[in-house]
Amino acid sequence: MPQVQPFSVYFKNFLRSSSALLLLTLSPLAALGQGGLIPSGPPAGTMKTLDQIESRIPISTAPFNITQSGSYYLTANLAVTSGNAISISVENVTLDLNGYTISSTANPASGNAVHISGSIRNLTVRNGHIRGGTTGSGASYVQVGFLGGVYAVNVPNNVRVSDISVSGVGQYGIDFTTDSSVVVERCTVETCAVRGIVANVVTNCTVRNSGLAGISGVVVQGCRGISSGAGNGITAEVASNSSGQSVSAAGLFASDTATNCTGVSTSGIGLQTDTALNCTGTSTSGTGLSAGQAQNCTAISSTGTQALLVNGTAQNCRAVRNGGVAINAGIAVACTVSGSGTVTAPQKFLGTP
Repeated sequence: MPQVQPFSVYFKNFLRSSSALLLLTLSPLAALGQGGLIPSGPPAGTMKTLDQIESRIPISTAPFNITQSGSYYLTANLAVTSGNAISISVENVTLDLNGYTISSTANPASGNAVHISGSIRNLTVRNGHIRGGTTGSGASYVQVGFLGGVYAVNVPNNVRVSDISVSGVGQYGIDFTTDSSVVVERCTVETCAVRGIVANVVTNCTVRNSGLAGISGVVVQGCRGISSGAGNGITAEVASNSSGQSVSAAGLFASDTATNCTGVSTSGIGLQTDTALNCTGTSTSGTGLSAGQAQNCTAISSTGTQALLVNGTAQNCRAVRNGGVAINAGIAVACTVSGSGTVTAPQKFLGTP
């Protein structure tokens, strides 16, 4: 009979054959070259510096003159006792106030927080605060600090000013011209003796307590402008979703079209435009709303000549007036009067046409 091996012997033989098979399988890998074990030099850095990501020039003192194109940013609050704080005389500049404040204690007021001169294009000013010490209202101001917040001497092009707050300046808040490619957005101006914001396009901005003009632009959207003096609260060619207020001039004046707007004036015209759509104009002693054409509008006047004055057609409009003329229009279609005012129109269709 064949001799039967003990299980322990059988198991040892199995382990020997498995180890040999594994060694044969791995031997080609073991034969590959492993290279030198000593590094050729110290490992190179993999992190990038801030200058490698975005080369920016810090500003920590004022006055500061920007005479080379580039990106600049504030590293601290800046204060001056007279004159300009930051002057820009070259194109292709980004100035980031970085959340800091530029202030002046000049008495009497002088200079500008950001003064722009020369033939400027491709300019951005953003993200910070400008403070002066000017106080007052209406026609009476005590001018201390800066004369202007962001002020341009010439007509710049391709300029954007955003997220800037200006308060207490002797003349101008953010002042360019309407005849330029300048956009001002998400900015506020509080207390300026002359003009609040002037630019080609003004969006989502607020001006309060401006001695003359509140906000002026070719296109004004989503804004609020308040003049405490003899200027318009808002002046535009096209205005939308905006409200203006004035003492003796127009609360809101749009030479072309006003859509979803409100204008309020004490003695002037509340809202004045060529075409008024879904607007409201209110005046205490003047005309509430004056337009060439008006649709879905409301006009309110206490003692003015009329509440609603429309040279062309007033359609689906409402006038609020006790006594006197409520609506004075060429054609009045589906209009209503609240109060005892009358309707003066060569053609009147007070019901549904």
